[in-house]
Amino acid sequence: MNNENTPSPYKDLPGNSIQDLFTIGYVYLLLLGIASNAIYYGLQGINIMSYTSILDVLLSPVKDLTESLVFPALIFISAFFGYYYLKWGKEMDAKRVARGRKPNKHLQVPLQRLWLSFTAVMIFSTYIGYGFGGGIAIKKRIENQAFSLNHQVTFVNGQQTKVYLIGVNSLYIFYVRKGSKYITVCPISGNVRSLEKIKKREVKS
Repeated sequence: MNNENTPSPYKDLPGNSIQDLFTIGYVYLLLLGIASNAIYYGLQGINIMSYTSILDVLLSPVKDLTESLVFPALIFISAFFGYYYLKWGKEMDAKRVARGRKPNKHLQVPLQRLWLSFTAVMIFSTYIGYGFGGGIAIKKRIENQAFSLNHQVTFVNGQQTKVYLIGVNSLYIFYVRKGSKYITVCPISGNVRSLEKIKKREVKS
């Protein structure tokens, strides 16, 4: 039997497109994590790439989203209104073209693609601002000793220390001890038994 002319059932499946989207998403998350973490920790004088893994970098944007409701809400609201703003812009541009004016070349793109590009840039900018703003705030608190001890570290030898935690990943914890202006970078494996968040009413105790 000659099957040369038999159409493939997979011909129209968007497998390559899905694969491309996963690749783009992977690279985007990687760049997002590297940029925001490099700025946040870099302002503290720490080269975070020496103390992290690829998985930590990929998960850090998701981790940031879960730390506060304000951050994801800001992204959602901006993306929502951004869509309708771009839609309005395309409608206004179409009316200008109908009146014989030159079209805006930046709006001659399908709305969905235009919105995705806008959202990607907006999210990236938000994370950069989040890393920069958070890094500056942490740096000033440490310099001015204007921080509260917010976590208790229990080491494998049983010693317990209350610290001001500024960051944690799967490999290291980053903290400042009371009265210190220096950040301690401590490996978790073989050193830390547990990390407990101190309740607000217990912070000053």
